[in-house]
Amino acid sequence: MRAPRSGFTLLEVVIALGLTSIVFAIASQTLFSCTRIASSVAAAASEAESRLRFFASFRETVGLMLREKDDVEASADTLRIVIRRPGSPEPVRLTLGVRADESGASVVWQKEEALFSGHTVAFPAWRTDEEVSFAYLDGEEWTDAWDKEDLPDAIAVKMRTELSSFLFPVRIRP
Repeated sequence: MRAPRSGFTLLEVVIALGLTSIVFAIASQTLFSCTRIASSVAAAASEAESRLRFFASFRETVGLMLREKDDVEASADTLRIVIRRPGSPEPVRLTLGVRADESGASVVWQKEEALFSGHTVAFPAWRTDEEVSFAYLDGEEWTDAWDKEDLPDAIAVKMRTELSSFLFPVRIRP
């Protein structure tokens, strides 16, 4: 008569290890999928935050515009206006220009030139993968350039993708 054996057979250990490795493989795929989703959500949130900051700055800048027709140069890829910041002793010529970088992304460059002192600063204000341009409201119709005697009713940032387009208008106060 045999004595009862304690422990597991080799076959039982191999089956347990196989099942454990399958469970770990499934769990690791789920973990990596969640990590990829979280990073894409974080990137989308960062882009949305960047877009919101640029739109807020654009609204504020257009609101500071001096209402002189001679001080406005406007096309689809460039907006040049003269503004006066609160508390600033001199007006500033502000230029927003849209250029594509080496990867094809749109970069809105901001250049500020103090009119009296000549101090100039330029920096990238916003980078996005969408196509960006400026538009100008003439009564009921949006145009891509402005060369009229009076000021446009509104200035807008236009964004286009393959699937959609978006217009962010800022009305110019009379």
